[in-house]
Amino acid sequence: MLLLVGPPGSGKSTLSASLVQRSSLSWAVVNQDTIKGGSPGTRKQCLSAARRALSSGDCCVIDRCNFDPDQRGDFLQLAASMHVPVHAVLLNLPVEVCVQRAVGRINHPSKVHGPMAVGIVRNVFNQIRAAGAPAAALQQGSFVFAKMPWTEALRSIVRRPEAFRNEHPELFIDGECIMFDDKYPKARFHQLVIPRDQSLESIYDLQARHVPLLQHMMAVAQAQSPQQHGGCSMGFHAVPSMRQLHMHVISQDYDSPALKHAKHWNSFTTAYFLPVDQVISTLQLQGSIPMDIATYEKAAKGAMKCPHCHCSLRNMPAVKTHTAGAGCRKSAPGVAGVADAGSGQHHLRF
Repeated sequence: MLLLVGPPGSGKSTLSASLVQRSSLSWAVVNQDTIKGGSPGTRKQCLSAARRALSSGDCCVIDRCNFDPDQRGDFLQLAASMHVPVHAVLLNLPVEVCVQRAVGRINHPSKVHGPMAVGIVRNVFNQIRAAGAPAAALQQGSFVFAKMPWTEALRSIVRRPEAFRNEHPELFIDGECIMFDDKYPKARFHQLVIPRDQSLESIYDLQARHVPLLQHMMAVAQAQSPQQHGGCSMGFHAVPSMRQLHMHVISQDYDSPALKHAKHWNSFTTAYFLPVDQVISTLQLQGSIPMDIATYEKAAKGAMKCPHCHCSLRNMPAVKTHTAGAGCRKSAPGVAGVADAGSGQHHLRF
């Protein structure tokens, strides 16, 4: 028996389908979202289906959130009573990735789709985190964290920054944060400033009490960035793909071979990019950062425009021509915290 653990949008059903299609073993999928003739059912119905599958000699994957020991307990007892080994996989993706996927679903059988999915996904994610790693509850089996390695890369560096000194000779470390080059820079200068507090997975974990930390991160960025790049922007992606809060410090030329797609461009030149001074102001006024998935998705998928002169950029070759100097070279505003009209971008010179 394989128990999947994860919030809506974490990829449980995709993993289940892959097992059925690719494994040499015979797998039965018990999906609570479709257990009742294609409609959502109950845990009891899932247990009955799992018993039938195991009795027939099939391996069984339990496709439901299974977010705490109580939710998993009945399945563990079933496996023990049938002398079947049981294992679990935690699909440990950033909550914003799960939210983005769930919001984008249409007519999902669980009914967890569209704007209403935001609260449900975050609630289940928090329940899984509050319950802790379920390894202790799986006394008969094992527990595996399933995650895309790149989503954890920043957390690995934060845990032991000195171990990455050879890989990142430019690495700056102090008691509150670290700063180093982005592995795939989207401009001539592009570094990340990361707090050492591992409880801060994204901007949505920030509270008003974290304002001094953000101000310190800004000061570090200003002190460590070379002057020849002129104005730099400092801020956060609204829907980050990597766990661990990280602030981008990026020069406004956006001239880099690693900038390959429209979303790369829009992630730094539209409302998808949340300037650090805006984040600080929001925390001071509201105490937390609201999530507006619809606005962010619209910005990420929108038409590309130059953040300096606002001219339209039809495709990536046009972007490359523009950033290489053949297009408009108007300089960005030089006053910290002043928005460039219509772009949602804040430019900070230091």
